[in-house]
Formats: sequence, C-alpha cells, structure tokens
Amino acid sequence: MSKDYNKWVNTHIICQIPELKLSCWGCCGRDFTNKEDIEKQIKINTFEFKKILVPSSPRLLVFRDRFSDNCWDVSKSGLCSNLVKFDNGVHACPLHKDINKIVPKSEFLQISKKDLRCDQCDVNYKCETAIWFDLFSKSQKQEYIEWLSKQSFDHYEYSIGNVEGKIIRKFLDETGYKVE
Repeated sequence: MSKDYNKWVNTHIICQIPELKLSCWGCCGRDFTNKEDIEKQIKINTFEFKKILVPSSPRLLVFRDRFSDNCWDVSKSGLCSNLVKFDNGVHACPLHKDINKIVPKSEFLQISKKDLRCDQCDVNYKCETAIWFDLFSKSQKQEYIEWLSKQSFDHYEYSIGNVEGKIIRKFLDETGYKVE
C-alpha cells in the first residue's frame, strides 16, 4: 500500500474522505436529474447558507425549513436543499451533528448540541456502499480506500456511484473479495 490509511479506517466512514477529496451526498435526495442540475442546486444552497453570518440553531432551522413545509420535499434536481459546498471543498450538510469532523471550526462552527437534520431526513439511512464498508475487515477497508485513491471520481460520480452501490461492487468484482 502506498499510503497508510490505518488512521482513516479507524476514525472515518466512507461518506467523506477529505484525504482523497471525496464527498458523498448520495443519501441527500432522490431521483437525481443530472450533474448540471445538481451543481446548480449546490451553488444555490451554498449561496443561501453563506447568508448566515452568525450561525445559531434558530438561523440554521430557518435555513433548513426555507424550501418547503413538507420536510420530505427535495429540489427539482432531486438534491436536498441543505447540501452545501464548504470552502475546504467538502460537500456536506451543515445541519449534520458531526459536521466539524470534516469541516474545520474556523470555517463553520456547529453550535447546536442536537442533530438539526432530525425530522427532515432519514438520519439512520445507510446506502449499499456504507453497509458493505461496515462489513469489511480492517484490511479490506484499507484496500478499498487505496483502490479509491487510484480512481478519478468527482463528488457527483462518487455520490451517485455510492448510493447505487456501483463503485463498491466494481471493487468487489475486481478484487474477488468475499465479505468476512
């Protein structure tokens, strides 16, 4: 292995791999249209999010609820209206309880003690990729991350490939791995 992903395997999940500049938002919506529409929606969401100059729970809740009274509605692109692109390149939900594990506090300080996504999305959802990754042994996780490091996915390809399970199935096919 060219890099030691041991620390990464022990501390992160497959959704966000800052070391590889990969962000997954595949569970942040449904029936996605296309890359162009998604990119446009992310820009709109990010612009609206950056209007929050002093983050607070009430302001974040207003941001969360601005799109629709129906918490299960998504934008025309199929993407959740809360997904933003942070200055460090990470695509993520600022309402997520663990946002400061991937976005530095100097860029955005999550001040709420609660997960502000609750009652807005299925916070317990796991895509096929996350389920497989959780089943991998430590060495399989390391090998998968090493394999990902040799691919050339952007956030769109990575997200769609993860939520549909295509990327991890390709890895399994190429390596012949059986989950232990």
